[in-house]
Amino acid sequence: MIRTRGSWLAMVALVAIGGGCSAAKDDSGDNGAGAMAGNSASSPASGSGSAGGAVAGGGSGSGSAASGGSGAGKGTGGAGAANPSAPDEKLDPAVDWTALTVVYPTAYSAYDGVHTFQLPFYVDGATVELSDWSAIPASSVTFDADPDLGGVLVTVEEGVPEITIAARTGMIGGTATLHVTKATPEQWEAGKARYSNGIEYNLPMITPADFALLILDPNWKPPLPPGDVGCNNCHTTGAKYFEIQHTPTQAARFSDEDLRTILTMGKKPAGVGFRVLPKMLGTKTAEEIYAQFHTWDSTEEEIVGLIVYLRSLTPTGQGDLLLPDGSYVPVGTPVPMPMP
Repeated sequence: MIRTRGSWLAMVALVAIGGGCSAAKDDSGDNGAGAMAGNSASSPASGSGSAGGAVAGGGSGSGSAASGGSGAGKGTGGAGAANPSAPDEKLDPAVDWTALTVVYPTAYSAYDGVHTFQLPFYVDGATVELSDWSAIPASSVTFDADPDLGGVLVTVEEGVPEITIAARTGMIGGTATLHVTKATPEQWEAGKARYSNGIEYNLPMITPADFALLILDPNWKPPLPPGDVGCNNCHTTGAKYFEIQHTPTQAARFSDEDLRTILTMGKKPAGVGFRVLPKMLGTKTAEEIYAQFHTWDSTEEEIVGLIVYLRSLTPTGQGDLLLPDGSYVPVGTPVPMPMP
């Protein structure tokens, strides 16, 4: 498909659904914190807490610190309980582990013993060789080079509740905490089924003249999508609209509870902005629009499953957005629009 800059109307039409996320360092060159509807922040997010809550079996664990080797292969590993970290697994005390910033400083994933759960890490402003990445426990993850972000892809190999990810270059380094939720293949299947349930949303096309009048009408609102609409209407490569990514590249910073709130309340974590929605559309704020158009009907089983399934998506940068008229625009493209 030829990628062209779409009309401003088509871009405005995308607010009728809301959704998507930004990348840690995505194809558009935008660093920073995104959510399920994206944003344009430029500094790495930080967080704390366990990955439990939304998915059964989560919680915070222990781990003394990191050193150990890095793996070059990847795989899903086997099921089973996590092994406690060995007493001799610790950080090299001669290294300044506060000197580098690992993105994300706090990250979240899952493990079900069957499916692959990967997420990217990189060091902000520095290059770290693959052999200089490590984890505690050393057997809990493997590392692969990530050509997209210039860091590593971490594959979760064991259901260890809390893992320390460490990166060093010479005598300086940085660490991140990875929280892993123990999940089941059945939860993953439930999430996949809800994600691609076949229920579609058809965004009506409106002429520029009509839209200019409608947006001035305080009683007008775009038609709401069905509450149980399939997530893949707007998300992932090949989606009907937008192709907005919410893979671990974008969503690994969010805890299970954060994702639950995004899915069920249309509310992103405090401080996370929007990359798709304008600050105001008519008399409504981006937060109000997002809450209206990104609150979905799902059973508890589906919510838990969706969180697990999202953790298993292949890490992918955002790239351009697919507009309803079939054209593409870079994320963050300024769009003029008539405003009251």
